[in-house]
Amino acid sequence: MEKLMKLLGEYNGTLTLKVAKANGINVKTLEDFVKKGILDRDVPGVYTKSGEFPDEFYMLQQKFTKGIFSHETALFLYGLTDVNPDRYVLTFPRGYNNPNLKQYFVQPKHVKVEVYSLGIATMESPNGNEIRVYNLEKTMCDMWKKSYKADYYVKIEALKKYMERPDKNLFRLLEYAEMLKIGTDLKMAVEVLNQ
Repeated sequence: MEKLMKLLGEYNGTLTLKVAKANGINVKTLEDFVKKGILDRDVPGVYTKSGEFPDEFYMLQQKFTKGIFSHETALFLYGLTDVNPDRYVLTFPRGYNNPNLKQYFVQPKHVKVEVYSLGIATMESPNGNEIRVYNLEKTMCDMWKKSYKADYYVKIEALKKYMERPDKNLFRLLEYAEMLKIGTDLKMAVEVLNQ
């Protein structure tokens, strides 16, 4: 029990079966704790302290390991939008399919492998667990891609907030925009906001 509580503390209240097994805690023990009301099993293979909210970002990434948080979800994680997402946008390599995505309110985006691997970063979820998300510049490009129908207000406000950040990288943003064939709208908006 002490080891379990230590792990729950280490992982901010959300524990995966994989981490539990790596630390000598088996499935039967976890299920016993669920029956006793000490743990909740929110999704198969992910446990939280009973009565606590799960780290949904961490939980989703443990469930869909190839998913990278992107688009509006990444904007939210970076604090570039005040709009609370009603779904989680995750990007997957083309060819990936999981029938459970809809059940977990995941809006999947599928891209070529070389685009999928561009700009992957890590950050802490709102609960403090490490998750994978596209970097700021890739996120901006995803939002400004012509084929993606983003809310204009959301993407303009996000770009304004991005331009105010000390960690912005305009060179990388414009480099990504060219590589990903984003078009001139993003470049023109950057020029206007950079004056």
